[in-house]
Order: sequence, then structure tokens, then C-alpha cells
Amino acid sequence: MHTLHYVAVKLDNKFDGSNADELREEAVADVNSTLEGDERPYGSWYDWFVVGGGRFVEGDAYSNSDHAVVLYGENPDLFLEKMNEGLGWQLSNAKQLFEQLSEKFDLNSAMAKFERGYNNISEPIDYSSMGAWTMRRLMSHFEGYWNPDSHFLDTTNGTPTPHYFLKEVEENPDEAKFWALVPVDFHY
Repeated sequence: MHTLHYVAVKLDNKFDGSNADELREEAVADVNSTLEGDERPYGSWYDWFVVGGGRFVEGDAYSNSDHAVVLYGENPDLFLEKMNEGLGWQLSNAKQLFEQLSEKFDLNSAMAKFERGYNNISEPIDYSSMGAWTMRRLMSHFEGYWNPDSHFLDTTNGTPTPHYFLKEVEENPDEAKFWALVPVDFHY
């Protein structure tokens, strides 16, 4: 399966009006080096990826590219639009998981079955409902773990939320000129 994520990265240089191509290349290189290899700091849920958006943007679906990278300093509205698009998918997924749990999983019944198992009652626990799996996926959102359903990652702060980025930009608007948003097509 494939999933599109918008990866926010703080660059070493800020946008000055003339260095957009340079910064896009820096953003692609930064994201690629952060996400590749066996020592992935943000998770191991994917097996390969294409920096630049792959099949989700125009161009070669299997080559890293910088043509879809959005620089905050160059186009803040587009940066926020794309970031909010990814965050909207994240929220939608969390709501869908919550609804599935609410409709199909009886937590009291599951706990009672679990408890009976500890009281030496030989009733097997029925794990076929997928409730525990759905609960784990929802909890990963609540706990801030990055996964296929996050659709956004701030590699500078190591989180699938924009909280730290937004706080930094609010406190010092000039800092926004250091940020790039890179679409990444992940396969898992």
C-alpha cells in the first residue's frame, strides 16, 4: 500500500527570494537522509519511499524529486494548505478508528473475558473482533506516534503534529523562512 505524507523540515538556510532551487534540493536531501537506512529515527513501518511525492504528484513516480517541495518563505499559504491537508487526513483517520471502536468493540466485555482468564476460568478470549488492533492504531494517534495514517511529520521536532512548528513561527515569524514541506510517497 502507498500513503502520502507531508514532511516538514527546518533547513540550514532561509528563503531569501533567490535561493528557492537550492533550498528545495536541501530539503529533499535532508528528508531522504533522515528517512533512509536501517537506523530510522521515526519508525520502521515503511519499506521504501519516494521523496517528492512519487505517484501522488506529477512526474516520475519512482524518482526522488524536488519539484513539489513547498517553501514557507516562498508560499506560506500553499505550505499551510498542504500541511493542513495531511493533518486533515490524520484527523479523519483517527475519527474513523474511534467510530469503529465505538460501534464494534465492547470494552467492558473484553475486560470481563480477560479477567476471567486470570481467575482460571477456561473461557478463551476472542480476539477475532479486530478491536484491539483498531484500539492500538487509535492510541498511536493519541500518543503522537508516526505511522502510515499520520500523513504529516515534523522531522525537526520528531512529531506528527505541527505544534512545535506553529509555536516557533508564532513567536518568531522570520523563522518560518527556514521551513520546507516535502511530499513523500511511502510504501508499506
